[in-house]
Amino acid sequence: MTLNTERLVLLLLFIAAALAITLYNADVFLHLTTGRYLLEHNAFPEGDPFSFSHSGAPWNLHEWLYQVGLYALYAQFGETGIKFATALLFVLTVDLTKRNCELVGAHRNTAWVVTLLGVVAWTNFLSARPHMLSFLFFAFTLNAILQYRKNGEVGKLYLIPVVMLFWVNVHGAFLLGIALLGYFLIIQAIENRISGLADRPLSPIFYTVIFSLLMTLVNPNGFEQLLFPFQLANQWAIEYVAEWQPPDFSQPIAVVYLLMVAALIVFSLVRSNRVLMSGLIITIPFVAASLTSMRHIPIAVIFLTPFLTRAIEHVLALIRQHSLKRKVDGGRTSSPISRTLHRELGQSEYLMNWSILALSVVLLIWLWPKVTVLKKTMNIEQFPVDAVQYLDRNGITGRMFSPMGYSDYILFERYPRQKIFYDMRVEIYGGSLAKDYLLMLYAKDGWKRKFKQYHFDFAVLRLSDPLFGALLEKDLGEVVYRDKRDAIVLFDNKMITTN
Repeated sequence: MTLNTERLVLLLLFIAAALAITLYNADVFLHLTTGRYLLEHNAFPEGDPFSFSHSGAPWNLHEWLYQVGLYALYAQFGETGIKFATALLFVLTVDLTKRNCELVGAHRNTAWVVTLLGVVAWTNFLSARPHMLSFLFFAFTLNAILQYRKNGEVGKLYLIPVVMLFWVNVHGAFLLGIALLGYFLIIQAIENRISGLADRPLSPIFYTVIFSLLMTLVNPNGFEQLLFPFQLANQWAIEYVAEWQPPDFSQPIAVVYLLMVAALIVFSLVRSNRVLMSGLIITIPFVAASLTSMRHIPIAVIFLTPFLTRAIEHVLALIRQHSLKRKVDGGRTSSPISRTLHRELGQSEYLMNWSILALSVVLLIWLWPKVTVLKKTMNIEQFPVDAVQYLDRNGITGRMFSPMGYSDYILFERYPRQKIFYDMRVEIYGGSLAKDYLLMLYAKDGWKRKFKQYHFDFAVLRLSDPLFGALLEKDLGEVVYRDKRDAIVLFDNKMITTN
């Protein structure tokens, strides 16, 4: 197989992503626990099976297909299988984003430079979570739309409803696909009206929207699934989830994204014309959404990258025209910048590319066990691994209080013998229970009354949690385990062995 530079870059990105991805995330533990439950019971639970505070209450399993696939992959291939599968999703998304740049007229190398810059802006979201599939499906939907707008091809456009059948069952962001289709339907209608032409009829996009909407109903929750993203966004406790906060532009990755947005604005205005201005205008909703919540940055990057690339190409065209007029390079017909970006790299360097790939694979094999050990060390540093082992050794179970980031890990390790009070599924608990949880965790006024109301048998806490200090101050429990970060507090000075 010919290994040109483009394929080499994708393979190197795959290797880098596989090394970087970690499974040690509270959401990943919850997905694995849920997938295990669904496969073991071969049925959806009638209500929440994981918490004693919300036991039996309705639970919208909007990501069930991803969770089943994730745990099946984990059971068959372990952590390595999940990391490789996630890395593949990442590489496919990057490749589609680069192709989207080419569809708007960018040269391949310019497209690669801007695409890789965009990747830097959303590397924080590289993890084994279902949003990776949303990134891929969104990039595919945009690819299909851009291809139709460029040459009228409808093949990929008519595949979108099939994609939607999977998307609606793996992640709540499926509505972004519908919104993207509807958005371009409106844009195409406006362009047809302004130009007085109908080179791109509206009917293909319109029918795609209708059939995609019908596919969204093919899920275990029916119409309720369409309402779930709005219900989640309106949850009071969302404001305490870090990735729902506005981006912190003191962080380098956020700065990269801000620079991309600024470059799009500047380059679009440098050579102001209808094409560039329309590209700038249609990115506004996505950029605005990214400024309200950092979890929207990857989608915004995937969307604006093609339009930024097109704006850069127009600036390069200006540079080439200027160079031709001045003829400062002895009659050459392109500027140094243009030649650098547009040089066909790797066409005669296949042997070197294979050598680089072979060296990278050897490096991967050498680093893999070292990285695995490092990630497990990180796991111990982020989750109460030793504390949970103490619970198991001493048979401690019962009504447990723990920080929600700990709860999903404890579920993964101890369910079904252990249920939790509150975890990362903030959308299912409602505002009242969320307020009770935060009141107790931060030992606010009235915490003691609430704590007694829930009849906790023990608590797994961080030493830094205000609740731990309050329990010691009030002498309301016995600290039976303590390490440099975590502690276990038993109440009534007895070992609880019943759920």
